[in-house]
Amino acid sequence: MEKLDKTKESLTFVANEIKRISLNKNFGEGITLSNNIISHLENEENNKFENLFDLIDRIYNLIDELKFLIEVETRYILFPLPDIKKEAYEIGKKYVNNFLEWVKPEDEPGELTGILEDQIYILENLKQILSKIVSQKDFN
Repeated sequence: MEKLDKTKESLTFVANEIKRISLNKNFGEGITLSNNIISHLENEENNKFENLFDLIDRIYNLIDELKFLIEVETRYILFPLPDIKKEAYEIGKKYVNNFLEWVKPEDEPGELTGILEDQIYILENLKQILSKIVSQKDFN
Protein backbone atom coordinates (compact mmCIF):
# COMPACT_ATOMS: atom_id res chain seq x y z
CA MET A 1 0.00 0.00 0.00
CA GLU A 2 2.95 2.31 0.62
CA LYS A 3 3.93 2.36 -3.08
CA LEU A 4 0.36 3.17 -4.05
CA ASP A 5 0.31 6.07 -1.58
CA LYS A 6 3.61 7.40 -2.95
CA THR A 7 2.28 7.04 -6.48
CA LYS A 8 -0.87 8.94 -5.56
CA GLU A 9 1.28 11.66 -3.95
CA SER A 10 3.37 11.95 -7.11
CA LEU A 11 0.30 12.12 -9.33
CA THR A 12 -1.25 14.75 -7.07
CA PHE A 13 1.95 16.80 -7.36
CA VAL A 14 1.87 16.47 -11.16
CA ALA A 15 -1.83 17.44 -11.32
CA ASN A 16 -1.21 20.47 -9.08
CA GLU A 17 1.64 21.66 -11.29
CA ILE A 18 -0.51 21.27 -14.40
CA LYS A 19 -3.28 23.15 -12.62
CA ARG A 20 -0.87 25.97 -11.74
CA ILE A 21 0.20 26.35 -15.37
CA SER A 22 -3.42 26.10 -16.54
CA LEU A 23 -4.48 28.79 -14.06
CA ASN A 24 -1.72 31.04 -15.36
CA LYS A 25 -3.12 30.64 -18.87
CA ASN A 26 -6.80 30.70 -17.92
CA PHE A 27 -6.95 27.27 -19.59
CA GLY A 28 -10.30 26.04 -18.27
CA GLU A 29 -10.00 22.50 -19.60
CA GLY A 30 -6.67 22.02 -17.86
CA ILE A 31 -8.00 23.43 -14.59
CA THR A 32 -11.10 21.23 -14.67
CA LEU A 33 -9.22 18.07 -15.58
CA SER A 34 -6.57 18.72 -12.92
CA ASN A 35 -9.28 19.23 -10.30
CA ASN A 36 -10.98 16.00 -11.39
CA ILE A 37 -7.71 14.08 -11.17
CA ILE A 38 -6.92 15.47 -7.70
CA SER A 39 -10.44 14.64 -6.53
CA HIS A 40 -10.15 11.11 -7.90
CA LEU A 41 -6.82 10.59 -6.15
CA GLU A 42 -8.22 11.80 -2.83
CA ASN A 43 -11.13 9.36 -3.05
CA GLU A 44 -10.36 6.39 -0.79
CA GLU A 45 -12.38 4.04 -3.00
CA ASN A 46 -9.74 4.36 -5.72
CA ASN A 47 -7.15 2.23 -3.96
CA LYS A 48 -6.13 0.15 -6.96
CA PHE A 49 -3.36 1.15 -9.26
CA GLU A 50 -5.34 -0.10 -12.25
CA ASN A 51 -7.63 2.89 -11.70
CA LEU A 52 -4.62 5.17 -11.95
CA PHE A 53 -3.51 4.07 -15.43
CA ASP A 54 -6.44 5.93 -17.00
CA LEU A 55 -5.50 9.01 -14.98
CA ILE A 56 -1.89 8.78 -16.09
CA ASP A 57 -2.99 8.59 -19.71
CA ARG A 58 -5.23 11.64 -19.22
CA ILE A 59 -2.36 13.51 -17.59
CA TYR A 60 -0.01 12.68 -20.49
CA ASN A 61 -2.61 14.00 -22.93
CA LEU A 62 -3.12 17.17 -20.90
CA ILE A 63 0.63 17.79 -20.79
CA ASP A 64 0.78 17.39 -24.59
CA GLU A 65 -2.12 19.83 -24.99
CA LEU A 66 -0.42 22.40 -22.77
CA LYS A 67 2.88 21.97 -24.62
CA PHE A 68 1.10 22.53 -27.94
CA LEU A 69 -0.60 25.64 -26.57
CA ILE A 70 2.73 26.97 -25.31
CA GLU A 71 4.36 26.32 -28.70
CA VAL A 72 1.60 28.32 -30.41
CA GLU A 73 1.98 31.12 -27.84
CA THR A 74 5.73 31.14 -28.42
CA ARG A 75 5.24 31.32 -32.16
CA TYR A 76 2.86 34.26 -31.75
CA ILE A 77 5.21 36.13 -29.43
CA LEU A 78 8.50 35.49 -31.24
CA PHE A 79 7.62 35.99 -34.89
CA PRO A 80 6.95 39.58 -35.90
CA LEU A 81 5.52 38.77 -39.32
CA PRO A 82 1.79 39.58 -39.37
CA ASP A 83 0.88 36.43 -41.32
CA ILE A 84 2.61 34.18 -38.78
CA LYS A 85 1.08 36.07 -35.86
CA LYS A 86 -2.37 35.84 -37.42
CA GLU A 87 -2.02 32.12 -38.11
CA ALA A 88 -0.76 31.41 -34.59
CA TYR A 89 -3.54 33.50 -33.07
CA GLU A 90 -6.21 31.70 -35.11
CA ILE A 91 -4.84 28.29 -34.10
CA GLY A 92 -4.68 29.37 -30.47
CA LYS A 93 -8.23 30.76 -30.53
CA LYS A 94 -9.58 27.53 -32.02
CA TYR A 95 -7.83 25.63 -29.26
CA VAL A 96 -8.58 27.95 -26.33
CA ASN A 97 -11.19 30.71 -26.32
CA ASN A 98 -9.10 32.97 -24.09
CA PHE A 99 -5.84 32.49 -25.99
CA LEU A 100 -3.10 34.86 -24.78
CA GLU A 101 -5.42 36.71 -22.38
CA TRP A 102 -2.82 36.17 -19.66
CA VAL A 103 -0.35 38.36 -21.58
CA LYS A 104 -0.28 42.03 -20.60
CA PRO A 105 0.52 44.69 -23.23
CA GLU A 106 3.51 45.90 -21.20
CA ASP A 107 5.09 42.41 -21.06
CA GLU A 108 8.38 42.14 -22.92
CA PRO A 109 8.73 39.33 -25.50
CA GLY A 110 11.94 38.12 -23.83
CA GLU A 111 10.21 37.89 -20.46
CA LEU A 112 7.26 36.04 -22.00
CA THR A 113 9.42 33.53 -23.83
CA GLY A 114 11.32 32.91 -20.59
CA ILE A 115 8.03 32.11 -18.85
CA LEU A 116 6.98 29.82 -21.69
CA GLU A 117 10.36 28.04 -21.72
CA ASP A 118 10.07 27.48 -17.97
CA GLN A 119 6.61 26.01 -18.43
CA ILE A 120 7.83 23.64 -21.15
CA TYR A 121 10.69 22.57 -18.86
CA ILE A 122 8.26 21.88 -16.00
CA LEU A 123 5.95 19.89 -18.28
CA GLU A 124 8.87 17.80 -19.55
CA ASN A 125 9.87 17.04 -15.96
CA LEU A 126 6.29 16.08 -15.14
CA LYS A 127 6.38 13.61 -18.03
CA GLN A 128 9.55 12.11 -16.58
CA ILE A 129 7.79 11.65 -13.23
CA LEU A 130 4.93 9.89 -15.01
CA SER A 131 7.37 7.68 -16.91
CA LYS A 132 8.99 6.60 -13.64
CA ILE A 133 5.59 5.75 -12.21
CA VAL A 134 4.62 3.73 -15.27
CA SER A 135 7.96 1.91 -15.31
CA GLN A 136 7.26 0.44 -11.86
CA LYS A 137 6.09 -3.11 -12.28
CA ASP A 138 4.76 -3.77 -8.79
CA PHE A 139 2.74 -1.05 -7.12
CA ASN A 140 1.51 -2.84 -4.04
